Amino acid sequence: MHAEFVYVFRHALLRDAAYQLQLPGDRARLHGLAFTAIETSCGGRIEVSERTENGEFIFRPQASDPFALDLAEHARFAMESARPDTVGRETTSFLAGRLHYLRRAAEHLERRSQPDHARHCWEQLSGLESGAEKGVALRRAGQASQRAGRTREAETLLQGALASHRDARDVRAEALTLAALALLWAETGRVGDAEATFREVLRLSQERDDRRLTGMALGQLAMMCKDAGRFEEALRMHEQALSLHRQVGNRRSEGVELTNLATLYHDTGRHESAERTIEQAMAIHEEVGDLRSTGIALGNLGASYAAMGRNEAAARAFERALMIHQEAGSRRFEGIALGNLAVLYTDTGMIPKAEQAFERALAIHRDVGNLRSEGIALGNLAMLHFRIRRFRPAEEAFQRALALHRDVGNRAYEGTHLCDYARVLAVQGRSEEARLRWGEGTAVLRELGDTAELEVQDRAMREECALAGVGAL
Repeated sequence: MHAEFVYVFRHALLRDAAYQLQLPGDRARLHGLAFTAIETSCGGRIEVSERTENGEFIFRPQASDPFALDLAEHARFAMESARPDTVGRETTSFLAGRLHYLRRAAEHLERRSQPDHARHCWEQLSGLESGAEKGVALRRAGQASQRAGRTREAETLLQGALASHRDARDVRAEALTLAALALLWAETGRVGDAEATFREVLRLSQERDDRRLTGMALGQLAMMCKDAGRFEEALRMHEQALSLHRQVGNRRSEGVELTNLATLYHDTGRHESAERTIEQAMAIHEEVGDLRSTGIALGNLGASYAAMGRNEAAARAFERALMIHQEAGSRRFEGIALGNLAVLYTDTGMIPKAEQAFERALAIHRDVGNLRSEGIALGNLAMLHFRIRRFRPAEEAFQRALALHRDVGNRAYEGTHLCDYARVLAVQGRSEEARLRWGEGTAVLRELGDTAELEVQDRAMREECALAGVGAL
């Protein structure tokens, strides 16, 4: 073994042995000293009392944030190992420090696109809180789990948050948590549950004359109507939501709503309207300093350009979106932007660049724990392999993608990629396997009511089988 590794190994053993030799009370005192030293070196604790309308503390970066998790742990050990005669004011002080720094650590980790680690902090915080604060911590834990692609864990946490808010009779917090649950269900293909829940949020917000929350609920319902093909209803709801955001002066939400409205225009073939609307949205995002939404809007603009066949403009938009997400430190959306670029490169025959972009995107998805996007990117990479007739890599990528879709509950992409996988099998003449996968995929799409995707898949299957000289399924 290399001498340096021997030293590191022995050093760790000696350190752990020295730590265990300390009496519990002495360990607690040393942890307390470490807590005080780190906190003091960072300029002391800065308490935050200002809250958002959602009842959450407003986060503004502090010098202690990179050390917040360490501070929370030192506070925990200072309390847990304390001698009985030291319990009292000092322990209460360390508990307050632990609560403070767990919250700071969770927020800091979220901004560094580490949702899994943030979720762990929010869960610990929820175990120390009660009432409304417990509900907020559980909701944030659930939302972090969702961003990490862990939808089943997310649902359990959000249901816990909902129970806490109902116990505390906090109707607005209940509505916010219902909205979070509805978003989760929409993402995992439970469209009926999601729409019914958003309508309940709308009812609760209208009863309280909460125009800000009503605007949010209408905007989410509009996107659900759009996905269901109810375009006129979606347009009316987007316009109502926009009006409410403007009434209450919510510029940030106005920009997000315009971005979503542009998506509706894009999906209904009104690409010039989509382009104009996205440009309006981006002006607002830049005005309010919402870098992440600017990047998302640019990604949508790129999709509109691609749909119009303006591939160079699409590439420029995707590349600008990528740069903005990198500047904002938004690793999750950086990975998504790379995936969009990879698909564009695939569609335009730039296979080496597409493969590089896919590999970079997958590395980021795995780094930040975004299982949902990892599954989508793997399925798209499988289609790249299929396009250039690399059948074995295509099959392997599809199998990994489908496993992830099932793990996170992404039914929409499970159905789409099962049908895509069936085409890979069909053109190789493996008709029995292909028929099985095709039946599974189309059953999922029918269950979700996605007739548009069924038509796309049916047409693609017929074309691929005709080219390969095999009978269509």
